[in-house]
Formats: sequence, C-alpha cells, structure tokens
Amino acid sequence: MADRSLGYKRIWLLYFAVIFVAVLLLGQLYLLQVVRGGEYRDRAEQKYQASIGQFERNAVYFTEKDGNLVSAATLRTGFFVELNPEQIADAAETYAKLKNFLPIEKDVFIGQATKKNDRSEIIAHRLSTTTAEKIRNLGITGVGVFRENWRYYPSGSLGAHELGFMGYEEDGVTQSGRYGLERYYDSVLSKNNGTSQRNFFVEAFSSVKTVVDPAQKIRGDIALTIEPTV
Repeated sequence: MADRSLGYKRIWLLYFAVIFVAVLLLGQLYLLQVVRGGEYRDRAEQKYQASIGQFERNAVYFTEKDGNLVSAATLRTGFFVELNPEQIADAAETYAKLKNFLPIEKDVFIGQATKKNDRSEIIAHRLSTTTAEKIRNLGITGVGVFRENWRYYPSGSLGAHELGFMGYEEDGVTQSGRYGLERYYDSVLSKNNGTSQRNFFVEAFSSVKTVVDPAQKIRGDIALTIEPTV
C-alpha cells in the first residue's frame, strides 16, 4: 500500500513538473513575440536593410597596348539613410537636425517621416563617410545609416555602348546587367547582387579572376581586349 501511495506521488510530481515546464515555455514565447516582439522585428529589419546595400559585382577592365588594365566598371561605396516612421516622435524636429546634411525638401521629408504604417523610408543615397558619421553621431531614434555599394564607370561614357548598364529586377533589390557586356556576362560578373551578406572566408577564397580572351579560361573579373585610347 505504501509503495502504491509513493507511486501516485511520483506521478503527480511528474505531472506538475510537465505543467511547470509548459507554463515556463509559454511565458518565454509570450515575452519574445508580444513583449519584445517589436524590438526583435526592428533588429531583423535593420539587418535586412544592411544586406540590401551589400551589392557586389566583379570588375570590368579595358586593356592598353602595353597590357596594363584600366578600370571600365567597378564598385563605389557610400551610405544610405533610412527612416522608421513608427519610431519618429517629431518629424519637424528630426528634419531640423538632418537638413544641414541631406539635400531633401521639408515637405517631402515630413511626408515620408509620418507614414506610421511604414517601417522603412529611404531618403538619401550615396552619402560620403564623413556625412554618414555626422548623421550617426546625432543619435536620432528612427534614423538609420547603412553602407551601400553601386556600379561605377570611371571612364564615363567611354565604351558605354559596349559595357551596357545595370538595372533593378522587379523585386526592387536585385540588380543585373541590362545591356551590352553587363548583360551578356551577367552570370560571370554576378556575386550576391545585394541579396545577402557574404561570409569573410567565402569572400577570401572566391576572388579568382576571369579574362575574356580565347587563351584564358579562368572565372572572375573581366579584362576586355578593347584599347581605351583608341
């Protein structure tokens, strides 16, 4: 009889232990999804926006008569500014703090900063490091500064018809070649196209070069047989 009573106690103890663990897990779930859900969503969106700016693409070169390579298409790096209207308490005050750094009209800014159902409004692109640091140092809630890359053609219009240009896909994030060599060799030149950040070790071991020449079969950057001065 004593053994049976002890067995019942153990069953009830196990039963309460299971209930306790279940309540604990539900409490943690509530804390993560409801109490701190907004915080974690903001963090996720910041990482997503940071990844948007990480557009990467291999380079294209012209080749001079002596064999030297001249940059025809490369990347430039700068910063973009993003607003989170849900976190901006006073749009006018925020504009007053930013107007000396950003070339944006007040009415346009107020319109973007007061979209309370929108978590992301990009208001400026291609800012210098100096300007980006000044904006960051203001410490304005709801204003984020993130790094971005973009395609740059150092020689301007030189060889433009042959090189082509870049354009956004329908998703508004991914970029690909739209014309000329940028399009024809898109699969060779493409890296992550701005959709994710690359691992350092992957980047370190993937920088193999390509030379578009009948005698070369290596993949990576492209060195054209076009002579720039001609």
